[in-house]
Amino acid sequence: MQRTKAVLSLIIFLTGFAVGFDIRDPVPSILTPESPLYASKLVEEEREVNSAGTPLKRLAVYDRLIIFRINEIDAVLKKGKPAYLNCLCMSYYRTLSRNNADLQEIYAVGKLPKERALEIRKNLINGRKRLAAIENNSVGEARALLKCAIERTDKAIASIDSMMKGIEIEKMKIKYTLS
Repeated sequence: MQRTKAVLSLIIFLTGFAVGFDIRDPVPSILTPESPLYASKLVEEEREVNSAGTPLKRLAVYDRLIIFRINEIDAVLKKGKPAYLNCLCMSYYRTLSRNNADLQEIYAVGKLPKERALEIRKNLINGRKRLAAIENNSVGEARALLKCAIERTDKAIASIDSMMKGIEIEKMKIKYTLS
């Protein structure tokens, strides 16, 4: 039964890309909230997060979802449909929050690889730059929502920086303890 649901969800998701593509559309085909198939996309993403298992594996999924949300934000604004921006920003915040929660969990048990934390930080910095570029071309409420998204991204980056300092401090404690 679970397998059937996964297959059906994948078929609906792939059909959404086929149906959503219009050669006359100047914006690349990115499934956004105005599409009737967007809900299926979100279900598939949630299934992917849940099937990832460990917090470390979920981080890779969140990395992609953060990029997806930023692409969707850009696409709805380019399509002239800013009414969808609020729900996309809320989804972006949720993904950032879940990403941070898993980072905190991994850090708390001392299993956060420095290289992975640096990758996530780099991804967030690139996302922040992209959001800032989108914000520069926006006005009114859209600009305010994007400013808030940038602020939340900054907090996520600061959280990683704090964890990285903690990792370095722990290494120093271990080094001095062994000396």
